[in-house]
Amino acid sequence: MTVDRIESLDRQKSKVFVDGDFAFVLYAGELKKFGIEEGKSLEPSIYEEAASVVYVRAREKALRLLETRSRTEWEIRRKLRAAFCGEKTEEAVIAFLKEYGFLDDRKYIQNYIEIYGKKKSRAELIQGLCRKGISRSLAGEYCRETDSREAIEKLLQKRGYTASDCSREEREKTAAYLLRRGFSWEDIRACLCEI
Repeated sequence: MTVDRIESLDRQKSKVFVDGDFAFVLYAGELKKFGIEEGKSLEPSIYEEAASVVYVRAREKALRLLETRSRTEWEIRRKLRAAFCGEKTEEAVIAFLKEYGFLDDRKYIQNYIEIYGKKKSRAELIQGLCRKGISRSLAGEYCRETDSREAIEKLLQKRGYTASDCSREEREKTAAYLLRRGFSWEDIRACLCEI
């Protein structure tokens, strides 16, 4: 193995390229510690040791991200790529997180629906999950069971809607608002008639 080049990312970190491919990002002190210099050959044992340091750093970063809130696999991957962890390290960290149950997109979907299912339409739920990197088909599979009527009733209460003192124009505005939010016409009509 030969270190082809070392590119400086900032004053502290540098990208290391080995045999023409990006290997990892190391701090200046780590470059000195491992004796990594441009044009020098790199022992496999030193390469593995440096890769393990990068793995530990990436794993800790992922765990810190999951401390504050749950995240999808796509979100974790995006953060690891932004930190230039490398593909092998990224895969190893994702495997670790899945193995210990820290990362589960299906649980994330269930929690998301539990929190927002009574406030949003199916379309809004699916769109929100897609923004988090969940596939449309998987999101749709879980969102089929949501009760849109309950969400509509909550929105109508929040807006102070009462059918008794509403004009036809106001009912039409309310229906248009709910349609824009992604609710089906059948659910909207049923809720407006009930109230």
